Amino acid sequence: MPLPWAAVVADSPETPRIHLPQSPLPKLSFSALQQEKNRLQIAGPFALLLDCVLGLPEALGQRAFFNALESLQACQDPFGRTSAEQFFSKLLGDRLDNGTLPTRLCEVVAGANSVFRTRPYQKNIQTGTYRLWRDLAADPDRKRWQIWPFCGQELLARTPPDTPESSWLYEGYPSFFWKKFTGERSRKPAVLGDWIKSAQIKFSRSDAQKFENNADLADAVMLAAGGWILQSQGALNTPQTSQRILSEGWIAGLDQDQPQKITRS
Repeated sequence: MPLPWAAVVADSPETPRIHLPQSPLPKLSFSALQQEKNRLQIAGPFALLLDCVLGLPEALGQRAFFNALESLQACQDPFGRTSAEQFFSKLLGDRLDNGTLPTRLCEVVAGANSVFRTRPYQKNIQTGTYRLWRDLAADPDRKRWQIWPFCGQELLARTPPDTPESSWLYEGYPSFFWKKFTGERSRKPAVLGDWIKSAQIKFSRSDAQKFENNADLADAVMLAAGGWILQSQGALNTPQTSQRILSEGWIAGLDQDQPQKITRS
């Protein structure tokens, strides 16, 4: 399934603008995004918020996330829910804490489901996470990605000295951003244009027609616009206050001191 995405580009901090791609990405890859970046004439590195889990509970080991990505580099299994469930079940093994699934600190703070949870399906993020991890592991340019907040760790987070500029990946959730930035408890593409205007981010009328009539594209726009706002507030790279966060990862925009319920869909 192609990946819908959107970008916020600015010539200066005062001129952010929504840009929609000519087509969805067939898969997540650095080169594909670099081509779109060149088309939009964007200079320098970029940040990408992914609607998937980017980390694993510390109880599985400090390098569990990177070990899991490495294990997928040669994977030939088909995409889909069955393969995802089998992969995460094998990854989990018998690591249950008093019969409960291990969770990350950010998931505890957010009241979010563990990536190991398979039911209910409408809140199951395993399939999407598995697909994007597979794309990352298979990307020949994978070492050009830095995954926040794992800066400095091997495989995907370290940029070799002879490698051109790298870019950042963040764990983001559209449903959380809808609530955090618009106050809406559910996704409402029809109100997205008004909120973007209030955030002083520009967009074209034709683009508004596209994202207001396509829920998946609206989610991509929400992540792009929300990421831009967090960056402009100096809040995209916070918190980084504990070893556990550096071991497990964190959800972009989540305030460690002010928990907010996240519904994964």
